[in-house]
Amino acid sequence: MKCIPLLFAAIIFVTSASAQEAPRTGSFEASASLEQIFGAAEAPDVGRALPPDKPIQFQLYVPSTYDPANPPGVFVYTSPMRHGAVPDGWEGVLDEANLIWISAEKSGNGTPDVRRMSEAIAALALVRKDYVTAPGRSYASGLSRGGQITSLLVEYFPDVFDGALFVCGAEKLEVSDEAALAKMAQRRFVFLTGTQDFARFRMRDAYQAYLDAGLENSTFMEISGMDHRNPDAEDFAEALTFLDNRSVEENP
Repeated sequence: MKCIPLLFAAIIFVTSASAQEAPRTGSFEASASLEQIFGAAEAPDVGRALPPDKPIQFQLYVPSTYDPANPPGVFVYTSPMRHGAVPDGWEGVLDEANLIWISAEKSGNGTPDVRRMSEAIAALALVRKDYVTAPGRSYASGLSRGGQITSLLVEYFPDVFDGALFVCGAEKLEVSDEAALAKMAQRRFVFLTGTQDFARFRMRDAYQAYLDAGLENSTFMEISGMDHRNPDAEDFAEALTFLDNRSVEENP
């Protein structure tokens, strides 16, 4: 993991796109290398897992209402599968929440952790490079092992994302650094599982570890009848509402 801080440092140099540009909207694929995203001088070298000149394929969804005057947030998703398409029913939720979706393609389970975390940070940087985005609304998420990767991401790099949605997968918090915990305490976290999810008890343990660490801006959602999968649109919208702090609910 020693190489990833270089990637984190590089994201600082990525500025939001100018309001004069007219970027693409809808669902589409994009490809860019670390050198293209960050620039050759600032592109980090994260080793053989992701050479700086190797193109990364991304799946994006940008609401048709994109307006630099009302900048959207960014939702970076780590999929357990090889595809990063928006789950069925979620596009309308992204529209309503004014969020851009981006997920790396061909980066499912079995891909090295360092590459998946690097791709998530690069994904955020790519969106910021091409679009005007809202400050304070950059979220990370993932399903199953993708959720575990997301939990590692926000633990190692609490400055990058403003919140996270862990779906049916999260690692127990192991941060002991007070400065890192103080930064995480400013973020918001949703642990989402289902009553039929085999990982639900591990999810509750991970959630409890956050509370024990003083990360009170966390909530636990257990969906009745849901197994090991992404939630439906209504529950996804509820999770986003918590991340956006539009509604503060009592922790169970």
